[in-house]
Amino acid sequence: MRMIAIGIVLAAALAACGSDPADDPVATTPLAGDINGMPWTAGSAIARSSSEAGERSVHMYPDTDVTCERGFGDEPYVAALVPWAEGAVPLGLQSDATVFFYFDATAYLVLEGRVEVLGAPTEVGATVPFRIRAIFEDSDDDLHVEGEVQVQICE
Repeated sequence: MRMIAIGIVLAAALAACGSDPADDPVATTPLAGDINGMPWTAGSAIARSSSEAGERSVHMYPDTDVTCERGFGDEPYVAALVPWAEGAVPLGLQSDATVFFYFDATAYLVLEGRVEVLGAPTEVGATVPFRIRAIFEDSDDDLHVEGEVQVQICE
């Protein structure tokens, strides 16, 4: 009887934890979220080659006019270093992808979420849909975004 009670308590505790943010597909809605209570929406995104072969850095800005020629937008923004191949990558300490929020001149390393590369073109000027769920929470900060944005390939 005692083992049944322990099993019920354990099952309830696990159910209360909810699912891992890396498990579920990312929403197909436009990329948006909150940065410490302030609404944030991606206006543009660009991808550049990384120093590692087969990777790209994807920068997502609130500005709508960021292009390969302009190069950078305003804070806060989200940056992801990802393997440039179609597929989903969970975020975490052992992840092949690295995601940061840049806010108030500080980089916040994201350990919860998921990145989905929906296509991996290499032609400069091509665009591809890119999905991301990124969550950073601590005692002082609550940063999260989720959704899809079109990324322009710059190099």
